Amino acid sequence: MDFEINEDDSNDLEKEGLAWKQATRLRSIYLGLAAYGVALLVWFFAYRLGFLSLPARVGIAIISLHIFVQIGFILVVRKGWNLRFADASLTMPNIILAITVNAPALFYMTAESRAMMLFLFLFGFYFSILRLTYRQCFAVALYNISLYCFVLWGVYLWRNDQIDLHLEAFNLMVFSASLLWLAFFSGYTSFLRKRLRKKNLENQDLLKKLSDLAERDELTGIANRRKFFARAEELRAWCLRKNMNYAVAIIDLDHFKAVNDNHGHAVGDRVLQTFGRLGETELRFCDVFARIGGEEFAVMVTDTSQETCTVGLERLQHAFSKIHFGTSENSFRVSFSAGVALSDADEPLENLMDRADRALYLAKEKGRKRVEIACDTPGQLSRQL
Repeated sequence: MDFEINEDDSNDLEKEGLAWKQATRLRSIYLGLAAYGVALLVWFFAYRLGFLSLPARVGIAIISLHIFVQIGFILVVRKGWNLRFADASLTMPNIILAITVNAPALFYMTAESRAMMLFLFLFGFYFSILRLTYRQCFAVALYNISLYCFVLWGVYLWRNDQIDLHLEAFNLMVFSASLLWLAFFSGYTSFLRKRLRKKNLENQDLLKKLSDLAERDELTGIANRRKFFARAEELRAWCLRKNMNYAVAIIDLDHFKAVNDNHGHAVGDRVLQTFGRLGETELRFCDVFARIGGEEFAVMVTDTSQETCTVGLERLQHAFSKIHFGTSENSFRVSFSAGVALSDADEPLENLMDRADRALYLAKEKGRKRVEIACDTPGQLSRQL
C-alpha cells in the first residue's frame, strides 16, 4: 500500500540520493575553482610587486592548465564517469593536479619571497581533511615536499642567483614539518569522521532492532498489538482521505487452552508460530496482520469487500486445518474462528474492533471453525458465511 516503499520507489530514492551526491561533488569542484582563483590572484600580485618574474608564455600555460583541469573534473562528474572509481569524489587526483599546476610558478619567484608562496601548497589539505586516509594524506605531503625539492634543484641549476641554500634548507625543514603535521591531523580527522559514521550506522541498526522488538511479537515474529493499533490508525486516516472503506478481522484459535493443557506449552507455542507464518503467507492481501494477545490475532484490510475478506480467511482456515501437530501417535489439528467488521463511514477503530469481536464470539457460539461478518449497522450481526 501507500505506506510501503515498493521497488520503483526504492529506485527513485536511490537515484535522488545519487543526484544529491553528484551535486555535492560538483559544489566541491566549484570551491576548488575558487581556490584556484585565489592562487592566481596571489601570483598576479606577486608579479606586479616584482617578486615573480614569470614569462608570459609560462603564465598563459599555467592559467590554461588551471582552466583545463577544472573543466575536465566538471565534465567527468557531470557525465558520471567518476562513479567508476572507488573514490567518486576524485579527491587525490584533484589535489595532485592542483599542486602540480602551481609548482612551476615557484621556479620564477625571488629567493626572499619563495617561502611565502608555499602556503598555496596547503590548499589541497583543506579539501582532503575529511576524505583521505592516513596513508593518502602522508602521500600528498611527501609529494609536496618532493615537488618543492625538484623546484629548488631547478632553481639551483638555472637560476643560481635566486637561491640562498641556508635559507632554502630552513624553509624546506619548516615546510616539511608543517606538511607532515597537517597530514597527520588530516588523517586523524578523517579517521574520527569515519569512526563516528560507523558508530552512527551501528546506532541506527540498534535503534531498528529495538524498534522491531517493540513492534514485533517475540514468539511468532509478526506484528504485535502495539504495532497493529498504530498501523491501523494510520491506515484508517489514509482511507478517510481517499474515501475508501476498510475492514478488521479478529481471529481466535479454537480450544487453544486444551492444546496447552493436553500437549504442553511448547507444542502450543509451535501452533502459534505456525499460524503466524501461515497467516503472513495466506493473508498477503491484507495491510497488517498481528498477534494481539494469547491465541488472538487481528487483520486489517483497506479498499476491500466482504467477499475478499471471507475468501481470504476461508483459504487460511483450509490451509491451517490440514496441519498436524504433536507426535505421530498423538497428532491433532487446530481450527480458528473469526469475526469481521467492515467500516461504517468514519467509524472509530475501537467501534470497528468491538463489532468484529462480537462477531467472533457469535462464531464461537455457533460451533467454532467459522467466519462471521458483522452487519453494516453497528450492534447487529449478519448470517454466517
